Amino acid sequence: MSIKQMIARIFLFHFILLLLLVLLSFVFMPKNNTEEAGMYNVKANGILGAPENSIDVLVIGDSEAYANISPLDIYDEYGITMYITGTPAQLINTSYDFLKKALKTQKPKIVILEAYNIFRDVSLGRVGKNFAQGILPIFLYHNRWKSLTFRDFNFEVDYTWTDELKGYNFSKKLAPSKNDDYMTKNKKNTKISSINMFYLEKIRKLCEEENISFMLLNTPNYKGWNYKRHQVISDYASKYQIDYLDMNVINDEIKIDWLTDTRDKGDHLNYNGALKVSKYLGNYLTSKMEFQNHKGETKYASWEKDLQKFKEKVQLRKQLHSYDHD
Repeated sequence: MSIKQMIARIFLFHFILLLLLVLLSFVFMPKNNTEEAGMYNVKANGILGAPENSIDVLVIGDSEAYANISPLDIYDEYGITMYITGTPAQLINTSYDFLKKALKTQKPKIVILEAYNIFRDVSLGRVGKNFAQGILPIFLYHNRWKSLTFRDFNFEVDYTWTDELKGYNFSKKLAPSKNDDYMTKNKKNTKISSINMFYLEKIRKLCEEENISFMLLNTPNYKGWNYKRHQVISDYASKYQIDYLDMNVINDEIKIDWLTDTRDKGDHLNYNGALKVSKYLGNYLTSKMEFQNHKGETKYASWEKDLQKFKEKVQLRKQLHSYDHD
């Protein structure tokens, strides 16, 4: 066998393998965004089932986003529609992926990045893995082989589900922390890794290209946030004239009480704390830009239903007990 023939056979083998992987990816990829259909991170991916161009504010980030902000409370107060695509320990490259995914069907007025995950270091290996899973979903959904149905061999997708809480993770658990000054200024510094900066820039530039306002936010975090991290984000925001709200440095206004407002000793807020954050954030956003109040609009009738269910849930929890103590 000549060298040319050997190269041709190797090329043909890899070409056939690639075609097979593409075909299997279409089969294994969930055709709906429900848990039953095999979708991962269903609450975050609920954005795919939201009516087109119905979201005013898109929040991306990790668990700090989905634990500390309640979109329905903001809607109740201001008629602003918000969705959170947060997932546990979400890395910033995944935040970028969720942003791209959401912008296929949504045109929010503003995108908010909960900036805690800017300091979750992303490895090249993770970037490569996510890229491969994005191009060939078979690598992500290969475990679905046991649950495949005839529907999966129809390559059309139809995303029908959206989360009633709009990505928020409700919790009344109480595991108190301390009320001390964890944001004391110091001379120490830190920096954003080159990979994380690369994806932060991609997020900023994508918002710029789409003519969408971009904002950086840090919600209260006793365990993981500090002044040196605040300063790094503040410097970045100043450089690009990005709005930056760090609630950790204005607790005299938000009034988070770490004895009553945290579900896990200062890492995430419970509903009591999230309500304080949401009220402040809603007021902050409406003071910075103009939003249409969607309350009463026919197009947003589902939001009214979801809000009513949520209020009933909160009221029921109040009647049963004020907090679940860990």
